[in-house]
Amino acid sequence: MHVGTYDIESLQIYFPASLELQEELISAGFRVPKPTPLPIIYANFRGWVSGKPPITIERLIHPSRYGKSPLDLGWERTIKDGREAYIIPEERCTLEVELDETKKEVRLIIRPEKYHIERTSTRQIGPEKWSNWIMFYLSIRDILDLTEKLTNKITLPQDLCRKSMFITREIQQGGKEETYFCELERGKVFRLKILASVWDVLIR
Repeated sequence: MHVGTYDIESLQIYFPASLELQEELISAGFRVPKPTPLPIIYANFRGWVSGKPPITIERLIHPSRYGKSPLDLGWERTIKDGREAYIIPEERCTLEVELDETKKEVRLIIRPEKYHIERTSTRQIGPEKWSNWIMFYLSIRDILDLTEKLTNKITLPQDLCRKSMFITREIQQGGKEETYFCELERGKVFRLKILASVWDVLIR
């Protein structure tokens, strides 16, 4: 059963398979440049307080690595803080939510229509530490709409509202991001995120 379709405000998909691919290419006789950046599929659609900023080149995996040019992708070159940067064309991803009432499953179908690829090296994240993950942000309005639709169709556990909640404050991105997490259990399931005065909900 289709529950709803929502615009994803920001999408990040990480897969550490690039080191495995590098080993396969080397064993097949191909020359692989080092270091090989680990990719994050990134799409930003909404959520800026003061307009969408350009992305500096050190955060991007240059299109030449996959046989393209910035012009091919519609990237507009500019300068930000004295560094080469690019204005990325508007990106869009959607989330389709389906409910299988017989299996009591909620299916989240992510459809990335337009996106770019960034590197993880700026955060020093290695594949030996993280496995594959997907993270996306929805507006609080869409989350409330989705919650209402789901709760009208499924029964939530009776003890859900009697559980303790924990609030954790974190400073991220070198002090640029002040984040508050509201959790039913520490490190699990549901997090409410406040970022740059914009309310978003992050479901892990």
